[in-house]
Formats: sequence, C-alpha cells, structure tokens
Amino acid sequence: MRARALACLAAALFAGACVPSSESAKLRVQGAITAAPHLQRKAEQSDFVLLIVAMNAGGVPVAVRRVLHPKLPLDYALTEEDLVLPGPVRGPLTVKVHASTHGQAGITTHGDLGGAHPGPVDTEAREVNIVIDREF
Repeated sequence: MRARALACLAAALFAGACVPSSESAKLRVQGAITAAPHLQRKAEQSDFVLLIVAMNAGGVPVAVRRVLHPKLPLDYALTEEDLVLPGPVRGPLTVKVHASTHGQAGITTHGDLGGAHPGPVDTEAREVNIVIDREF
C-alpha cells in the first residue's frame, strides 16, 4: 500500500500536478506582428492563415491562436482561451508565427512565412513583437 502511494505521488509530481501557485500564472502575452519589407506584399495575401504559437521550454505548444486573412500590422493577445490544454501555464515561453495558405499547424510548405520573438518571455509579457522575416 505504501509503495503504491509513493508511486502515485511520484507520478503526480512528474506530471506537474503539484506545482506551487507562485510558479504558475495566467496567460496574457501581448504584442504586434509585422512583416519585413521584403515580405510585406506576400504577407498581405488574402488567402493566408496566421498561426500564433506559444511554446514552453521543451518546445511543446501550450497556446495557439489562428487568424484568418490577417491584416498587418496585427495586434494580438494569447490568453487562456488559446490554451491547448486548460490549466496553469509556466514560463518561459517562446512565441512564433507561421503564415500559410493551408492553415495547418506543424506543416511547413514552400512559400509559407514565419517569424519569432527574439527571446523567451514571461506568461504575462507585453510588447512581444514579432517580425515575419522568413520565407520557407
């Protein structure tokens, strides 16, 4: 019985179920998305879908917002509504954008565009500005 209780406790700790509230926060990452001058015309295509993705330190997406037909510059906010799974979020986070005509996360095809905030951010960071500066 004691071994089973210890195994359950270890599993809960490994899964992050016992995270102190001081280490978790609500999600509210805000910023603006623009395009580099050489990609401005391509980024304004009417059939583009923009995915804004926040990933944890392990590279796992924790929040995703999908914007149909984005108009740049675009002000955005990632909130609890955008969480992949409900629950507390721990930083630091990496925030990236991916623009495509297919709109599917995790798939990059020729002609897609991308960009990322230059460094990790807190779960309640402001001015997390991103420049779309890559074409795949």
